[in-house]
Amino acid sequence: MKVFYSEHARLKIELRKINPSKIEKVLLDPEYIFYDFYTQSLVAIKEIELYGSKIHLVVVFTVEEKGVKIVTVYPCRKIEREIASKEGKRWLRLK
Repeated sequence: MKVFYSEHARLKIELRKINPSKIEKVLLDPEYIFYDFYTQSLVAIKEIELYGSKIHLVVVFTVEEKGVKIVTVYPCRKIEREIASKEGKRWLRLK
């Protein structure tokens, strides 16, 4: 799978000091996958080791002809709240 990043994603990855290998882990084995109606993107979520503790990493991406394009990436400590605020309103659960 070829993975490439939007400018926004590159900036957020650098600012948040996220190793790209962590992003690939989320893409390869997500705990949750959602479809975002607003952005027409997919959202993969997985708990990983980040910043010295377990935290959920949210990876927003699209599947394009040339590969997987990462739109943005963000850590989320309260994933249940994040999912509850978006599921059914903007996100559709796929997994």
